[in-house]
Amino acid sequence: MVIKMKLNILVCDDEPIICDAICAAIQKIRPNDIITSTYSGEELIAQDKYYDIIFLDIEMNGISGMECATRLRESGCNSYIIFLTSHTECMPDAFKVKAFRFMEKPLNNTVLEEALTSIEKELLNKRKIMITVGQDIIPIDVGDIICLEAFGDGTYIYTQNQIFVTAKQLKYYIDILGSDDFYHIHRSFAISFKYIKSIMPNEVNMYHMKSPIPISRRKFADFKQCYKKYIRMNAICL
Repeated sequence: MVIKMKLNILVCDDEPIICDAICAAIQKIRPNDIITSTYSGEELIAQDKYYDIIFLDIEMNGISGMECATRLRESGCNSYIIFLTSHTECMPDAFKVKAFRFMEKPLNNTVLEEALTSIEKELLNKRKIMITVGQDIIPIDVGDIICLEAFGDGTYIYTQNQIFVTAKQLKYYIDILGSDDFYHIHRSFAISFKYIKSIMPNEVNMYHMKSPIPISRRKFADFKQCYKKYIRMNAICL
């Protein structure tokens, strides 16, 4: 089962039919996300809510999408903003408000899915997990994790600069990290797709790791398919 982050998404477009269609397209791609809609920039600005992603129509009655984005940034909003438009002459202004993408209406589902996956990947890399080492609670950036190794009832967590020894089992971390970016490649190992250097029939070489990681024979075919999917979904933003 592929475990995804649960994103909080807002779609703002002053044409209700288009707005609802975009919400439906997102929901089809990511059925577990929280998707909200609004039909005006004024209503969006008046809200005091956090959204991971805001789909924002540029040409709206009242406050334009660009002006709305400017006000949001001035108020400290750090959401990913995706502009919905059929015109690209606004692109220079979009850089000022740190827009993530431009998308033409009607939306292309493949382009939409790629953008959502890219944002999820960035958020995942920014996400931290808390681990207990002795008496200390330590935050670790998920994007820094190269692999995890089970030992007895505990787990070694390998990053570029350090190895953490934790008392929780490997399955606990696999459930937290999900399977979009990590793969339980062997009974004792889970690895990050991000750090794969090369794949051999019986093992995987990882960047920043001296020794190769063994591959379970029965998981090899599925592992290759999952890695190919990871490459397809992330190649654009590498």
